Amino acid sequence: MTKAIDATSNQPAVSDLTLQRQDEFYAEHRLPEPTAAGTEGRTYCFRVEFQHDIWPLKSMLSWAIEKWWSSPMCPWGDADVKVTLKPNTLTLEEVQWLFDKVGDCHVAMQTVALEMNYTGDRSYLDADEMGAKVPNALALKSCLEGLAEWRDALSASDDRAIGAEIELELAFEEQLALEATYDGEKH
Repeated sequence: MTKAIDATSNQPAVSDLTLQRQDEFYAEHRLPEPTAAGTEGRTYCFRVEFQHDIWPLKSMLSWAIEKWWSSPMCPWGDADVKVTLKPNTLTLEEVQWLFDKVGDCHVAMQTVALEMNYTGDRSYLDADEMGAKVPNALALKSCLEGLAEWRDALSASDDRAIGAEIELELAFEEQLALEATYDGEKH
């Protein structure tokens, strides 16, 4: 069976049904309505490629977050995020700089924009070309503390997973031995 190829991109063609499903998914999970004019704080929107991209970004910004919303992950990839930061915390250029420092979160860095300017389109520029700026020392310290808390939570979660894995491996070996004995008695 051969797949149709889109002549313009040399990629597999997408069926009309797939495009319709994408449109339905995005209509159902669209970003919340824009923040009312005159509200405090700055509201930014951006995309992430994977759910696990959200956590380092959210942890790093945790000290400054007033509101956070993210769409469910789309079966075709990206999720949208909308975050309102407390007043006088971070500028767009500082958020871009911070996002650039998180490994493999380039889609977030390339799409982040003030809510009123958000399109979801990637800029494909690097952080310097976008005018990204290093936040002040206090903001950087707060971001570091948020990341440390996230790392500690991951470590505790990892310890639990390892403990459960050990318990299950022991139970598996015991169960195999019991079933082998049982099978041996049966014959």
